[in-house]
Amino acid sequence: MGHSTGSLRVKDARNKTNVLKTTSARSARILLYGGMRKSRLPWLSLALSTSLVTGIGTMGCSVDAEPVTAPAPPAASTPPASVPSCAAPRLEDGPELPLDDLAKGTCAARALDAIIGDASVVCLAESSHGVAESTRVDAVLARHLIVDLGFRVVAYEDSDAALRGLDAFVNDGDESALEAYLDDAGETLANTHESADLLRGIAKARIDSKDKLSLRGIDVAIAPAKTRAEIGRYLDQVDPTGAAALKAKLTASNLDVAVRQAKEVSAHLQSERAAYVARSSERAFDLCATDLESLADGYAFMKSYEAGDFKTGNGEVRDPSMGRNLIRLAREGKRVLVRAHLGHCAKDFPSQGYAEPTDKHAFGRAVAGALGDRYRVIAHFYGVGDERYQSGKTGRYANTKGSLDAALDALDSPARARLMPTRGTTPLDFDKPWKLTRMPEKVTLPADQADALVFVKAPTPVTLGW
Repeated sequence: MGHSTGSLRVKDARNKTNVLKTTSARSARILLYGGMRKSRLPWLSLALSTSLVTGIGTMGCSVDAEPVTAPAPPAASTPPASVPSCAAPRLEDGPELPLDDLAKGTCAARALDAIIGDASVVCLAESSHGVAESTRVDAVLARHLIVDLGFRVVAYEDSDAALRGLDAFVNDGDESALEAYLDDAGETLANTHESADLLRGIAKARIDSKDKLSLRGIDVAIAPAKTRAEIGRYLDQVDPTGAAALKAKLTASNLDVAVRQAKEVSAHLQSERAAYVARSSERAFDLCATDLESLADGYAFMKSYEAGDFKTGNGEVRDPSMGRNLIRLAREGKRVLVRAHLGHCAKDFPSQGYAEPTDKHAFGRAVAGALGDRYRVIAHFYGVGDERYQSGKTGRYANTKGSLDAALDALDSPARARLMPTRGTTPLDFDKPWKLTRMPEKVTLPADQADALVFVKAPTPVTLGW
């Protein structure tokens, strides 16, 4: 396997049937929703707020490219009185990160505070979408970032239209919104027990932070049904006479035609901006523009993917698109927590499959270029264990001989998960170039790609929600 299996919603090449159309997950409602099962995280309360807090930020004001300028640092936040008081451990000591105890996990996460500093964007960067502990690590770290450090936007490696619906769950406690998101995810790694637990944990953190959150997606529309539906609803509102013809352009089965026509509708939208904004709002217009861009890019990516060329679609379409979208979110001024693959978040790494020198890079390079030190990456690495593949099957997670992952695994520590620096010589020599098991394209200094790391000793596979 390469360093990234693509979007959480991409099935492997042998099981692509529900990439281009939305399907329902088998028995998902019975397994996941309405409090019918207990969380795998003992500290996670299933009782969510019913306060009517609504609203999300806009991602941008145009489909066209904009000059990249770094936003001003977000204002520092004051942690609520409910945050447990504890001494922050030293990152260089490699502190354990407890995954099943909220108070201890929150205290351990404070080891990252000096690294995070005034960051506008922090990426929690997993090396596999199919490792259960990565989601549990992110549940602990996300809580600390939201409750203690004032992060107010949570972004995912998924389309913006898909994530937008989760706003009602996280801010209003609407269980049907969580159900709909997981159901739309179908038979993919976006639909797991751990994913549901993480979203419930984010909702609980929102309550404890006493402020609203925005749930956003930065990926292209790989599963386009939700994105098309959101575009259609907007067009029905602002152009009742012409909406049917415009929507028909978005459903072409030929992907070349689909890309071209999505761009035509996008151009039409921009030409009618003044009239459409007058019938809706700037925010609604901007979201539709973002959705159209995501749809065109999703069709372009799928053209390569269906031809068996994930590399080109990922390097020429997905990584550039995700970088632009994340920079747009950062411009809005709220601190952004993004959850994505290390193969996308890495600060100076070629896009999957490309050897250097190349002009195709992981989106982290563009974001780091725009934000500088206000972009931080917390990378996940694993020891020997098991993972879940996009096909739904499980397999062995084994490390490359001589890799950073293998060296971390050889350390004598019983901890299930540990936080570590990416510089210095303790507990490992991080100041030399290393191979990375899931990112074979480049031997690299760890600090060139990430600012800190989490090492999971014995990974286990995520549990399917379908």
